[in-house]
Amino acid sequence: MPKLPEVRIPATEQRLIEAKDIRSPFEISIALPAFYTRSEKHYPVIYTLDSNGMFGLVSDSVRLLRLGQEPRPARRTERNLGSL
Repeated sequence: MPKLPEVRIPATEQRLIEAKDIRSPFEISIALPAFYTRSEKHYPVIYTLDSNGMFGLVSDSVRLLRLGQEPRPARRTERNLGSL
């Protein structure tokens, strides 16, 4: 299988952490609010499981909600159904 190009979500970062009990690295995805490093504010934390599949959806939804907008559901069409 060919290697897919790396894709990054703007204003996010990835870090490797090691689970000491099983000595295995895990990649975690982090999205921080704008100006986080220059702020004294405290922010709530949202944890997602299966972030490979859900991180983009959750981080973009939070950004839209902060802007006072509701995320719109995706429209299903024959073109974007793929092999479903």
